Amino acid sequence: MEESSRTITRGWLITLIGIAVLAGSLFGLCLPVYLNSYDSSGIRVKCGNGYYADLLQATVDDERSTSGTAQPATGYTRQCMDALAHRREWLIPVAALGTIILISELVAWSRVESRNSAENANEWSEEPIDALHEAHVLDRRYHSRWQPPSDTTL
Repeated sequence: MEESSRTITRGWLITLIGIAVLAGSLFGLCLPVYLNSYDSSGIRVKCGNGYYADLLQATVDDERSTSGTAQPATGYTRQCMDALAHRREWLIPVAALGTIILISELVAWSRVESRNSAENANEWSEEPIDALHEAHVLDRRYHSRWQPPSDTTL
């Protein structure tokens, strides 16, 4: 049965899922991480993204809050580190899953291609293994457990 060029096979579908999972997780790591609080200047505290930490704003505001003012210490640096760790602990395993899916499909495709090329190279040199197996099974003389009677007269 021939496949149409527009048919999506299981291998292509798994590959597309792996690409989507990997790309989505890498994109999610690019998005900025913000805290739900604002610094002393009224600006929302930015912590960086999944790839790197940008703790300058949080550190400066923590130093301002502990430098002798009556305001309590904010602890934005610790909150930023926790928020970044939370982002990474979800998206890095998802990226690893997408990578494992892609690598397994590439290995499967390479094995199929090498098997197909080996079958095409030896197409005329050997008989099919299934045909030999069937002929061997059908020849009951070699597989019979009982001896045929030597005297067939009544």
